[in-house]
Amino acid sequence: MVPQGFFAAHWLAMAVCCGACFWVSLCLIIRMWFVHHRAGVIKKVLWSIMLLVPVFGWLAYGAWFHLPGFTDTPCPTEHSRDAPYIGNDHFI
Repeated sequence: MVPQGFFAAHWLAMAVCCGACFWVSLCLIIRMWFVHHRAGVIKKVLWSIMLLVPVFGWLAYGAWFHLPGFTDTPCPTEHSRDAPYIGNDHFI
C-alpha cells in the first residue's frame, strides 16, 4: 500500500516519469504513422491509443504489429536465407 503523502512528496519525479513515458509513446506513434503507411487508418488509430499505455502498449506493439518490408522487391539481401553462398574465400 502506497501512503497518501508519497505522490505529494515526489511530485517532480512522478512528473518526469510521466513526461518520459508520454514522449516515448508520442515518438512511437509518429514513427508508426510514417513507417506503416500501408496499414489502414482504423488499425493505426487503435494502435495509437494502445501505445499511450506505457510499457504494455509498447510491448504489444513490438510483438503484434508486423514490421514493414525493407524493400518492395523480393530480391535476396546479404544476410537473408536466399543470399548466394560465397564460401570462406572472402575471409582470407
